[in-house]
Formats: sequence, structure tokens, C-alpha cells
Amino acid sequence: MGIFSVKFLQEGFEIPIISGKLFDFIGKSYTGGNVDVFKPYGENLFHYDVNSLYPSNMYLNLMPVGEPIYFEGDISKYQENAFGFFEVFFFDCPNNLNIPLLQNRLKIDNSRKTITPVGSWTGTYFSEELKKANQLNYKFEIIRGFLFKKENIFKDFVKFFYAMKEKNEKNSAYYIIAKLMLNSLYGRFGLNPKKEKKTYYN
Repeated sequence: MGIFSVKFLQEGFEIPIISGKLFDFIGKSYTGGNVDVFKPYGENLFHYDVNSLYPSNMYLNLMPVGEPIYFEGDISKYQENAFGFFEVFFFDCPNNLNIPLLQNRLKIDNSRKTITPVGSWTGTYFSEELKKANQLNYKFEIIRGFLFKKENIFKDFVKFFYAMKEKNEKNSAYYIIAKLMLNSLYGRFGLNPKKEKKTYYN
């Protein structure tokens, strides 16, 4: 985070501090990757690995920046390309999807479960996920949320360390450092600001 903010964060790109109720709201949209195994064993199987999945998304996509603006109501009726995190009521998910797109986290039997629901439900999602859901004929209405400006803030960072990784031998110190830098920065922005407090009694 220090290297990024000192060496690569351009002047004018403001990254807000996400904490308190704002973190609680946006944190509901942060569910992690969707991984499924359909054929765990057999013969003549193929497996695929995506090269630098997080860094490639950081390099190619716009990220939320600037001071968040709270709103209530269906913002999509007034701003077609509204960018941010929205609480949404889904009243229909197509039942012909082999693998539903959107994830939701539920508390079941005192533990958190991540599911891909169908039917109707309410959840919090990033606006770009909702655009894809709209293409797949999900029917929904935005309830409230936070709008952000958007910028490509990670491009120079990823370009620098990916070049370092490419020109050095695998398992060399420079290669390992570059790989760690590429894969670690994204997660720093999703850390929970709430610190666990432990009390001991005699």
C-alpha cells in the first residue's frame, strides 16, 4: 500500500477511507470468487488457470474513487451509467440460467454461506455486476446506495510489476516480489477496519 500510494497514485485521484456504516453497506457486496467443481476426478481431464486474474482486472477496469454520494430511490431511472454500490430488490431471476450470476451471503445455522440465489431477494451489489445481470434478464429495482466517480488508478502499478515479473526467472527474488505485489494490493482495499478486541479475566 505504501509503495502504491507514494510511487503510483496520481495527483487528483482521491481514494476515500471506507469505515463505519459506509463499510458495513459496501462490505455486503464483497462476497469473493465463485468457484465450482463439476467433475472432480476422471481420465483425460483438462484444467485451466487464469494468468494474473486480479492484476488484469485492476489494469483494465475503472475503480470507485472520490467522495461517496448517498442517494435513495432507483438511480438508474435518472443516471443510466450510475457507478457505485447499490442495495437492490430482485423480483425475478431467469430460471433458465445454468449458473446464476449474482452471489449473496446468508447467515445459516450460525455460519455464513455464499449462494447464487434465484427467485426474489434483496442484496447489495457493485453497479457493474448489475449491468451484466441486466443483460441476463434479471429483473430488479435499486433501493438506495452510494455513487462514486471512476478512474483507472492501478494501471501504472500493474504495468511496472508485471514487467518485473516477466523479465525475471521464475522463483527468483524479483519474480516472487513482483508476484506478491501484484496479488496483494487489491486485498488491502477490502480489509475490515474493525479490530477484534479480546478481554481476559482471571
